[in-house]
Amino acid sequence: MVDVSVPRTSRIFALLVSFVAALVFLLSFSQISIAAPLAADLSNSSKSVDKAEAAVGETLHYTIVISNSASGDPISDGALITMTDELPAELLLMTDTVSVNGGLAGTLMTSGNMITWTGGVAPLAEVTIDYDAVILNTAVVSSVITNTATIDGANIADAVPFDLTAETTVIDAPKANLDGSSKAVDMATAEVGDTLMYTLVVSNGATLDGATTEAMVVDMLPMHVDLQAGTLMADMGTAMAGNGVITWTGTLSPSTAATIHYAVTISDTAAVDDVLTNTAEVSGTNLDSMEPLTITASTVVVTPTEPITYYVMLPVIADKVFPVLAGLESGPNAANEWVIGWQSYFPDDDLSAYSFEVQESHDSDFSSFETILTDELNVTRVKPTTTNNRYYYRVRALTNEGQYSDWSNVVSVFGIYLDDFSDSSTGWQVIRQDTDDSSANTYYTSEGYLNLRVDGRWDYQISSNLYRLPEPPYRIETRVRLFDQSNLHSYGIVFNGQYDRVSDCSANNYTPCFNSYYRFLAIWYGDNSKLRTTLKRIDFHDDKNSGRGVDLDSNKDPSGNSPSQTWQDWAVERYPDGRMRIFLNNVAVYDVYDSNFFDPYFGFIAATDEYAGLDAQYDFVRIIPLNN
Repeated sequence: MVDVSVPRTSRIFALLVSFVAALVFLLSFSQISIAAPLAADLSNSSKSVDKAEAAVGETLHYTIVISNSASGDPISDGALITMTDELPAELLLMTDTVSVNGGLAGTLMTSGNMITWTGGVAPLAEVTIDYDAVILNTAVVSSVITNTATIDGANIADAVPFDLTAETTVIDAPKANLDGSSKAVDMATAEVGDTLMYTLVVSNGATLDGATTEAMVVDMLPMHVDLQAGTLMADMGTAMAGNGVITWTGTLSPSTAATIHYAVTISDTAAVDDVLTNTAEVSGTNLDSMEPLTITASTVVVTPTEPITYYVMLPVIADKVFPVLAGLESGPNAANEWVIGWQSYFPDDDLSAYSFEVQESHDSDFSSFETILTDELNVTRVKPTTTNNRYYYRVRALTNEGQYSDWSNVVSVFGIYLDDFSDSSTGWQVIRQDTDDSSANTYYTSEGYLNLRVDGRWDYQISSNLYRLPEPPYRIETRVRLFDQSNLHSYGIVFNGQYDRVSDCSANNYTPCFNSYYRFLAIWYGDNSKLRTTLKRIDFHDDKNSGRGVDLDSNKDPSGNSPSQTWQDWAVERYPDGRMRIFLNNVAVYDVYDSNFFDPYFGFIAATDEYAGLDAQYDFVRIIPLNN
């Protein structure tokens, strides 16, 4: 079930019905009767929380069930209940998530961290109250958050008031782990004037979601070496050099690593037997220890080799072929063009004796590839926009004598992704829907559209092909319409969805995927196709698989193409600092910040409210990196 908030006259009628029911219920207690009303049995009432352990910043979902186990007349034997739930100071109530289901009639109020509900519970019936709360940073690790609801009222067999409690133990957030970071040098022994190549790998070995770190490297160059200008490169993050110190900073999500390369020259101040120990300190946020990790690499200075005079003809011993460092110089741009560049280190900067071999592949292991040969220090690639848009590159140097260097580091490029839904092999399928109605389906039409079908009322589906988004910033573009609209039919985009990348992710197996995501909805209502939009962070799903979370901004009423059967162009932009922008026909609708989720999966959503039968048709989807 997807929450929708629009004005409807039917709500006025519902309020009148509730008022009459409440009046009948309350008057029943004042009627003169020969038999005393049967007292309510609330002994099976309960309060629960979805997480026994949670960290600061996590969202908890609470459920209070007020259950009347007594039998009797549904009116005269009911109980008049007052439930009061004041959340502890370690929690912040998400007031927009509070909901009540059941009861003869009732009044729900929230004030700050306080929830109050007053109403009737008939025999053999129950009332369910749900809400979310966020753990604040005032919560102490290992402490227990006890959330207590108090039940009071009239015509109750139990001693009143009585309490219902739910407990959660505060734990540390998942920690990053930089212990696997390393440093290496290409020569264990070297002479004055030689070039040393250093490689640092800053690795986050943590695997749990949320175990991200803002990592830093401080690398003090040893005495007797000079950094070669222009050789400092990093495949991610920011690397800088100055005054004999190299620094690097970057964000490392779980199971990711950054590689840093640079070259130095051994100066003539070095003496034979000097040990050049290069030491770097690796630190970061969200680690078990605040002590930096020290990593080193050493080279011993040796006596220069005496020249040897040969009196027989031998093959010429070629100079060492220096390694190559590759990177993305620019792009991809709007033409789906990018430039791969590299650096290498040659004696006397003599490039005339060298050429370069570049391999391009769709496979990270280069099981198949295209070869490009060039004398330049970069290549420009222009590619068609397709669904097979991820490319891998590696480079090596070749000498005129046929020698070659080792392969460079691998550079990964996300080109522009385009799926026009003309090929059903792109794999779109339903991956999540309401569990009380599993009649939704996704299919490719003969006209080249992706059709999201929802048959039921108050139902929804999320469809995805689990394409992996690039690192932000990027832009998701799509064109969509309703095939035939009824009141409160909606469609939208979900993004930054979670997926464990291992398990099957299908409509009947919800655990592995899209347990959390951001949800943008375009809701069409009324006879004249009025448009309302919502933007929400979905933190979890309830027992009916309905998304629950926090509104990121107020509802908007943008001007779209009318009616709803007309194509609309929607776009979502996502940035590394948490910024997200939503556009309708190139006009900004939302511009908000939220950094809770950066998972790299997206999909589409379609939802109904009171009227069944929805077809949302998507014309295409395009993913554009915004680095350039």
